[in-house]
Amino acid sequence: MKQNIVADKIAGLSMMIVFTAMWTIMGEVALSQLDYHIGGIGFGGAVVFLAYQYFQLRHASKSLPKSVEVGEKKEDKRFLVIFGIEGVAIFIVKNVLYNTNHDEYFIASFALIVGLHFFPLAKVFGRKFDYYIGSWTTFISLLGIYLIFDKQYSLALINAMVCFGCALSTVLYGLNMVKDAKDMLK
Repeated sequence: MKQNIVADKIAGLSMMIVFTAMWTIMGEVALSQLDYHIGGIGFGGAVVFLAYQYFQLRHASKSLPKSVEVGEKKEDKRFLVIFGIEGVAIFIVKNVLYNTNHDEYFIASFALIVGLHFFPLAKVFGRKFDYYIGSWTTFISLLGIYLIFDKQYSLALINAMVCFGCALSTVLYGLNMVKDAKDMLK
């Protein structure tokens, strides 16, 4: 059982590495390197650190006794449903924004959908940390939507802020997964 939980943390960590890289690249593209790659270097360093932790945890988890899991857990099915709904929502929002000539809201709207998906995940997996990450990501996306509407700052700056805010979420989530997995391995 412990081996399965650690494996879930490691799999989640791999997702956080990919999502941190994705949000970082999107933030850097939005800024067109106007930040002299500071965001990319900072979050890139976090990606490298998380990747290092990932490989350490994978190696350490091999020492755990193998456990046999029969069937699929209810939580896994619910996760896939939530993940599927999130994907469909992103697709629909992208098309609606594009077809109404409001594509400038896409990054912030994408982040809002991502932020909101943490709330049902918190309930499904019983993880209080998801509420914190969901609240932060939802806040940063709503702030982005407001700032785009307000038109006081450039769209590039707002999109970068939202992207780097989301990258911060995924880094913190990844660090939390590393901590949990290491605690379980002790």
